[in-house]
Amino acid sequence: MLTAGEMLDYVRGGRAEAFAVSPLFTGVLCQGMHRHDWLKTSNDPDTIEGICGIGRDCGFVPFFEVLWFEVGVMDYSEILEEISGHVRRLHKIFRTPHGEYVLVDHFERFHSRHVSKTAFRTLDDLKAYEYVIRRSLDKIEQCRPRLREVIRRTGGRAVPYFTAANPMKCFSLIGDQDRIFLFHDEPDRMLQLCELNEQLSRAAVKIAAEEGFEVFFCGTENSLYSPAMIERYSIPFLVERREWIRRMGRLFYLHECGRMQKLLDTGIYQRLSPDILEGFQPPPSGDITDLAGAVRQLPENVVTKGNLDLNLLLRSKAEEIKDASHALLQGMRGRRHILGGSCSALPGTPPDNFRAMVEAVTEANREA
Repeated sequence: MLTAGEMLDYVRGGRAEAFAVSPLFTGVLCQGMHRHDWLKTSNDPDTIEGICGIGRDCGFVPFFEVLWFEVGVMDYSEILEEISGHVRRLHKIFRTPHGEYVLVDHFERFHSRHVSKTAFRTLDDLKAYEYVIRRSLDKIEQCRPRLREVIRRTGGRAVPYFTAANPMKCFSLIGDQDRIFLFHDEPDRMLQLCELNEQLSRAAVKIAAEEGFEVFFCGTENSLYSPAMIERYSIPFLVERREWIRRMGRLFYLHECGRMQKLLDTGIYQRLSPDILEGFQPPPSGDITDLAGAVRQLPENVVTKGNLDLNLLLRSKAEEIKDASHALLQGMRGRRHILGGSCSALPGTPPDNFRAMVEAVTEANREA
């Protein structure tokens, strides 16, 4: 697959090939849009164009994740940058009548970002967040120029990730006991904010679709929460998002990290029925030991994506990657499957290993 358009045709069932190939790259837009030489991205090229070049050379379409604050969906009062050795942090500050709402982007050289939300410990924090979202809704049109720039630089390969698609991810509950307690103490208030958050996401997705984006990325942490929390706070939001993305004629791309087997066994992904379902991480980061067996439970219309181990891709020789790819694809006969890593490509992954994946897919399509 050499173009984004061909990949979309493949996902929609308009191409005859059984298999395709595409890694996912995260943590690229901040550097690519703002040209931070300090920050290296997945696979170590210095720019988005560099990753696109690797994709063209290797014969695949790379997907990029675009986060909403990178394209100006949220209108912060101030952004402070601090660099210390191998660590860089961006503090995104929004001053409100109820106090400050702060996001901290934490980068380490050669590693992807992670985001720490420092709000959501008191009711005033929730009021501050509501103020942020309502003001962002008022200024949503300001993101159009940056979205056009993303399209220009990625050739349509970017997949916007405008909100987290469920409250647990949105409010970053993992790792902060104060936040999880507040979530349980004020469930109705939190749900109200999640619905408001979806209004902002819907507005951003509509604008992005108008500017030319065709695939919309949602990431969840469903494997980390109880069945009751998933039922109340995750599935309704994801189903609603899937429906209005499809009403616009666009594709709904769902990413899951961690242990997916129980969620498959209990029918969660069958109910969500995304256009693309990605992850299927093998141990130790996940629990999918038999990809072919796991995906048999999914509807035929769901295109699966993954699940080569990221460290295997990083550390193995091209011949080993080709053998592993062949073994995976052999078990996936009868389904449409996009070969890729189980999550974002790790920094330093040799381009020859991507080429080995492409060769395996080409041969498997010829045999099929």
